[in-house]
Amino acid sequence: MASVRGASWIAVVSWWVLGFLWSSAVAQTAAPPARQQAGTSDCAIVLDGRADEPCWAGAPVYGDLSEYSPQSGRAPQVQTQYRLMHDADALYVFVESRDPEPDALRYAWSRRDRVGKDQDQVTLYIDPIGKRSFAQLFRANPVGSVSDGTYNEASGEESLDQDFDFSVATAQAEGGWTAEFRIPFSSLRYGERGQVDTWTLLVTRNRPREQRYLYTSVALSRYSDCFLCRNPALGGLTLPDAQAYVNVTPYVLAERHDRRSTGASDERGNTTRAGVDIKARLGPSWFVDATVNPDFSQVEIDAPQLSANARFGIFYPEKRAFFLEGADLLDTPIPLVYTRSIADPKWGARVTRRSEGSDWLAIATRDSGDGAVLYPGTWSTVPLVRDVTAQALMARGRVRLGEQATWGATLSLRDAADDDRNAVVGSDLSWQVDARHKLRLQMAASDTRGDARARLEGQTNGDLGAGNALFADHSFYGEHTDTLLTLERISRNFRSENGFIAQAGHQRGELSVTERLGPLGWFTDMNPYVSVAQVRALEGGVVAQTLHPAMLLLGPYATGLLVELHADRARADQGLALHHLPQVLLSLKTSPNATLTQLQLDAELGRRLDFATDQVGPGQRLLADLQLRLDRRTELSLHYNREQIDCSDCSGGGRLLTDTTQQLVLGHSLSATSWLRLIVQRLRTERGESPGGSASDSRRSVLSLVLATRPWRKLDASVGISADRGRSQDSGGASDDRTVETFVKLSWPFAL
Repeated sequence: MASVRGASWIAVVSWWVLGFLWSSAVAQTAAPPARQQAGTSDCAIVLDGRADEPCWAGAPVYGDLSEYSPQSGRAPQVQTQYRLMHDADALYVFVESRDPEPDALRYAWSRRDRVGKDQDQVTLYIDPIGKRSFAQLFRANPVGSVSDGTYNEASGEESLDQDFDFSVATAQAEGGWTAEFRIPFSSLRYGERGQVDTWTLLVTRNRPREQRYLYTSVALSRYSDCFLCRNPALGGLTLPDAQAYVNVTPYVLAERHDRRSTGASDERGNTTRAGVDIKARLGPSWFVDATVNPDFSQVEIDAPQLSANARFGIFYPEKRAFFLEGADLLDTPIPLVYTRSIADPKWGARVTRRSEGSDWLAIATRDSGDGAVLYPGTWSTVPLVRDVTAQALMARGRVRLGEQATWGATLSLRDAADDDRNAVVGSDLSWQVDARHKLRLQMAASDTRGDARARLEGQTNGDLGAGNALFADHSFYGEHTDTLLTLERISRNFRSENGFIAQAGHQRGELSVTERLGPLGWFTDMNPYVSVAQVRALEGGVVAQTLHPAMLLLGPYATGLLVELHADRARADQGLALHHLPQVLLSLKTSPNATLTQLQLDAELGRRLDFATDQVGPGQRLLADLQLRLDRRTELSLHYNREQIDCSDCSGGGRLLTDTTQQLVLGHSLSATSWLRLIVQRLRTERGESPGGSASDSRRSVLSLVLATRPWRKLDASVGISADRGRSQDSGGASDDRTVETFVKLSWPFAL
């Protein structure tokens, strides 16, 4: 009965807010965005960054960019103009970025997708559907290094994981720099040919100096939950009749491995395997991807995170190319689909469709099961080894309701060889009411046959059964005050084995309020805020509650200084004490110059809870991140993170836990198509003797060195070596495991 009352409460409040905002929206009429026109090329355009062909002279010139940050709406300090042109195959955009100090330009010869905010850059956000909810982005710096990807208006985030075919040429002159883009229509995910007049285009320019200036081609406020909503329309395009293609990329991989493990015989061997990736465009709206025996050897390993005292599962972003097409469609508040749950696919197929009225995505794959599944609980996430193959199907559709709302539906099925089955259906609504109000709602239901955790514990309690999940949030961006209200309820038996559900059997409420007070001395913004949250178990009892008053100061050189007080309480498990955990968080972020492009220092000090032993003691969490540009081609990233908890109840003191992660990433661009990457990681977790546990020490070191190049035309080659060593010692003894692998991979894409 309590669960029903909780669900009804969330539903009533959510739909009440929806009705209120709907009535408010009816009375409002937004001013239509400006319109842009692309000229038709009657001459051959040579991509050289100069736009000196005669046809460019007749193209309309657009400019008058507006400052987005640090001060929205202010006239920019420098002038930026752009022109638009197209021919039968591609869209051309020429951007002229004038600068009175050309010697102060910041840039690097970077490998793809490494053009960051610390560099001068221009970005094109092209929405070929015209609903201002999704855009493909194309970015270049003054020496022609590029990034590309997608932007999702619903989440307000961009992803640089997906790559598109496009070209850019740049030139530097006395008065600044220029960029000339060529974007083939075959690279753009547009709808039917007759819908071309609905396209939109936003041009932005990033200029990092003593401040990080960002200019946009239409006036936008950085205090709005809206970035694409006022994208200027793009007209004048005539598209070709057919944009169908089939690209095939076979590969061959040769590996050698050497494994040594305590208590086991050494293992050495050579393996050779092959696979193929296929991408086909069947029409303007339809894309089909298929893979057989995919290889992910070049995918960058995940950045290390503190996990020894992590109560719930840690989310890692998807980096594997096969899963990236249409990934924005899978982004929902409750992640019912999380493609990292597919550990080792033997084959996969995906169909994606984008059109003016709706977007659709379906993925089918066979997973070998060589990985772990997150088993969500109310008090913690339990990782279980998944050692059986399974068929997985994930599908999602998103329908546009007018200009500012979308309704989505999700289906997830996983059928394992041991008769475990999980089925999930969900529905969600995202409504950008206006530039200030945004509402999101999500509901889902699951049915699970079998219970992996019960079998692991030797139980046979039958099917896990049905579960449900509800989510609602409302964000408001006022003239000086921002608020975010979030409500969530996930039943104990809810599962999405193709998704990322780290906690179940709880309900959560959270409210944050931010006040913008304007400049204070050297700082350009002074933003005090407070957030309060509570997580309760559906079976009764507080899991955690937080109260965080804070002050955030923003200043020149992209500086952010945060002081946040924590008046938190947390319980390690049902029936245990609710501990009081006062802490203070101090954080500094800055980008001081072209060499030290990013610096972050965090210190969290106070009482900390070791969830494994239910012991509380004084402790700290320290973090240091540095990004250095050693020269125009070389980048160095250094990461250090450490959590420490001292034991108050141990005789003679002592330490409950020390968890440390370190990472070094060194990247060097040899050319536009060749790069070298070195990654070194060290992880160590130490536990001392305590009333709740015994001493242990585990260490892991990882080294990865990869060279990727294109030695001949479209032949891609990569060679690499990796070494992984894990050592542990506890009351049961010691172990030492080592693995060294080398590989050579060749792939050669071609069109059918």
